[in-house]
Amino acid sequence: MQSESDLQLSHSSASFSFSQLAKIAKDLGLDVEKMKKDASSDEVQAEIDADVELARTIGINGTPAFIVEETLYPGYIGEDGMVQAIKEAREQQ
Repeated sequence: MQSESDLQLSHSSASFSFSQLAKIAKDLGLDVEKMKKDASSDEVQAEIDADVELARTIGINGTPAFIVEETLYPGYIGEDGMVQAIKEAREQQ
Protein backbone atom coordinates (compact mmCIF):
# COMPACT_ATOMS: atom_id res chain seq x y z
CA MET A 1 0.00 0.00 0.00
CA GLN A 2 1.33 3.44 -0.92
CA SER A 3 1.94 6.00 1.78
CA GLU A 4 0.43 9.48 1.54
CA SER A 5 3.80 10.90 0.47
CA ASP A 6 4.16 8.26 -2.27
CA LEU A 7 0.72 9.15 -3.55
CA GLN A 8 1.50 12.88 -3.60
CA LEU A 9 4.72 12.30 -5.52
CA SER A 10 3.24 9.77 -7.93
CA HIS A 11 0.41 12.00 -9.16
CA SER A 12 2.79 13.94 -11.36
CA SER A 13 5.34 12.95 -13.97
CA ALA A 14 7.09 16.30 -13.57
CA SER A 15 10.33 16.80 -11.70
CA PHE A 16 10.05 18.37 -8.28
CA SER A 17 12.15 21.25 -7.03
CA PHE A 18 13.61 21.01 -3.56
CA SER A 19 11.20 23.70 -2.37
CA GLN A 20 8.24 21.66 -3.66
CA LEU A 21 9.54 18.56 -1.89
CA ALA A 22 10.06 20.61 1.27
CA LYS A 23 6.45 21.81 1.11
CA ILE A 24 5.19 18.22 0.73
CA ALA A 25 7.39 17.16 3.66
CA LYS A 26 6.10 20.01 5.80
CA ASP A 27 2.49 19.21 4.88
CA LEU A 28 3.14 15.63 6.01
CA GLY A 29 4.54 16.83 9.32
CA LEU A 30 8.14 15.82 8.59
CA ASP A 31 11.21 17.62 9.92
CA VAL A 32 12.13 19.77 6.90
CA GLU A 33 15.36 21.09 8.43
CA LYS A 34 16.56 17.52 9.05
CA MET A 35 15.57 16.62 5.49
CA LYS A 36 17.64 19.53 4.13
CA LYS A 37 20.63 18.56 6.28
CA ASP A 38 20.37 14.88 5.34
CA ALA A 39 19.93 15.64 1.62
CA SER A 40 23.19 17.55 1.50
CA SER A 41 25.21 15.11 3.63
CA ASP A 42 28.19 13.15 2.35
CA GLU A 43 26.63 9.97 3.75
CA VAL A 44 23.47 10.35 1.66
CA GLN A 45 25.50 11.25 -1.44
CA ALA A 46 27.62 8.12 -0.95
CA GLU A 47 24.44 6.01 -0.76
CA ILE A 48 23.11 7.59 -3.95
CA ASP A 49 26.43 7.05 -5.74
CA ALA A 50 26.48 3.38 -4.68
CA ASP A 51 22.89 2.89 -5.87
CA VAL A 52 23.65 4.51 -9.24
CA GLU A 53 26.72 2.33 -9.70
CA LEU A 54 24.78 -0.83 -8.83
CA ALA A 55 22.01 0.16 -11.25
CA ARG A 56 24.53 0.67 -14.06
CA THR A 57 26.19 -2.64 -13.27
CA ILE A 58 22.94 -4.56 -13.71
CA GLY A 59 21.80 -2.60 -16.76
CA ILE A 60 19.38 -0.08 -15.33
CA ASN A 61 19.77 3.21 -17.14
CA GLY A 62 16.71 5.09 -15.91
CA THR A 63 13.54 4.98 -13.90
CA PRO A 64 11.27 3.32 -13.46
CA ALA A 65 12.82 -0.12 -13.66
CA PHE A 66 11.67 -3.31 -12.01
CA ILE A 67 13.35 -6.62 -11.31
CA VAL A 68 11.11 -9.63 -10.82
CA GLU A 69 13.14 -12.68 -9.88
CA GLU A 70 16.01 -12.37 -12.37
CA THR A 71 14.23 -10.45 -15.14
CA LEU A 72 14.77 -6.72 -15.62
CA TYR A 73 11.82 -4.66 -16.84
CA PRO A 74 13.10 -1.23 -17.86
CA GLY A 75 10.53 1.52 -18.10
CA TYR A 76 6.90 1.74 -17.13
CA ILE A 77 5.05 -1.57 -17.45
CA GLY A 78 1.83 -0.65 -15.68
CA GLU A 79 -0.16 -2.68 -13.22
CA ASP A 80 -1.13 -5.31 -15.78
CA GLY A 81 2.50 -5.69 -16.85
CA MET A 82 3.62 -6.08 -13.26
CA VAL A 83 0.94 -8.68 -12.55
CA GLN A 84 1.97 -10.58 -15.68
CA ALA A 85 5.68 -10.41 -14.74
CA ILE A 86 4.95 -11.81 -11.28
CA LYS A 87 2.69 -14.51 -12.72
CA GLU A 88 5.43 -15.60 -15.15
CA ALA A 89 8.04 -15.63 -12.39
CA ARG A 90 5.84 -17.80 -10.19
CA GLU A 91 5.20 -20.21 -13.07
CA GLN A 92 8.97 -20.65 -13.54
CA GLN A 93 9.54 -21.66 -9.90
